[in-house]
Amino acid sequence: MEQQSITIQDLYEGKAEITVKFKEHEAPFSVELMSNEFKGGTFVDLPDCKVGSWTANRWFRTDKGASYEKYDSIANLKRGITASAKHRGFTVGAYEFKMVEQGVTV
Repeated sequence: MEQQSITIQDLYEGKAEITVKFKEHEAPFSVELMSNEFKGGTFVDLPDCKVGSWTANRWFRTDKGASYEKYDSIANLKRGITASAKHRGFTVGAYEFKMVEQGVTV
């Protein structure tokens, strides 16, 4: 599906997903934009931005993700991921966006 039809809200609501391919790793990394955190004695959903790969055994968070701040656009999300990746020696090769329906990627 084309990125233009996917919104940042779709990503936060789990209606779409994003993966990022780094030139330094064969397997793509998944991007998780919400986090279920234990705060104030209960679990709450918070905005986040975790980028990781079980295959590569590597994970990191963007600056906004670590601060539980939402991105306001896909362009800003990409900039945040690219900047955080660069600080870790990764070079973004490509982003892939997919719509998700009832937990199944279509």
